[in-house]
Amino acid sequence: MSISVEKRKEQKPHLSSIEKKHQDEIREIMNDNAKFISILAHDLREPFSTTISLLSMLKENRHDYDKEAIKKIITMASSSAEGALILLDNLLHWVVSQQGGKRFNPIDINLQQLISVEIANLGFLIGQKKITITQSVPKDIPLLADLNMLKAIIRNLTGNAIKFTPKGGTIDISALMCRSYVQVIIKDNGVGISLKGQRKLFKKESFYSTDGTNNEKGTGLGLLICKDYVKLHYGDIWVKSRIGKGAEFIFTLKLNQE
Repeated sequence: MSISVEKRKEQKPHLSSIEKKHQDEIREIMNDNAKFISILAHDLREPFSTTISLLSMLKENRHDYDKEAIKKIITMASSSAEGALILLDNLLHWVVSQQGGKRFNPIDINLQQLISVEIANLGFLIGQKKITITQSVPKDIPLLADLNMLKAIIRNLTGNAIKFTPKGGTIDISALMCRSYVQVIIKDNGVGISLKGQRKLFKKESFYSTDGTNNEKGTGLGLLICKDYVKLHYGDIWVKSRIGKGAEFIFTLKLNQE
């Protein structure tokens, strides 16, 4: 009798197929999150390490460098710090949105003006690579959107275009009104994205990212944020690209028709 009792104690509780599926899903989410955090930590560590190394080198050997060399080191350190700030900013946006803390607050927005401001904010990165940006956005687009979300979308997509465009390249930002929505296109003449790579974009489980033309780092997090924010505006986002022929990132927003 005692033996049978002992055997019953050793038996694991039987899980239903629904419970097992739920546990598998939780395990998959935890593994994905762990992998995601690992990638973020690695990509954040690199720009910080680079900045610290450059500034330490300058501090310890400043008398050995002429003005041009010092200027070059400071420029490299600034670029590295800028990359780290963009990654941290995207991480903050992502965490807040995933916790449901990001409130959707649509207001009347001048799209042309907003894009001009975001281009100016990316001026350092644009100047470094001597990229020419043209803008073909009508002044009178009646847009009702969340200001901070739209800024994040424009900043991330334009920043990606800069990242994958070689020195002296071009980026064109345009907008077209189509019935009840506006279509915004950010087009570059950079390295392009393979068909396989395109299938992995906008997906957390893919963690798709490649180095830029100046070895700029990234996690793909910016595109996930863009997808979430565009979705909150009842819009859509997609990419058209061919290797060596640049890329077009296109997203839609509903027009304010009141």
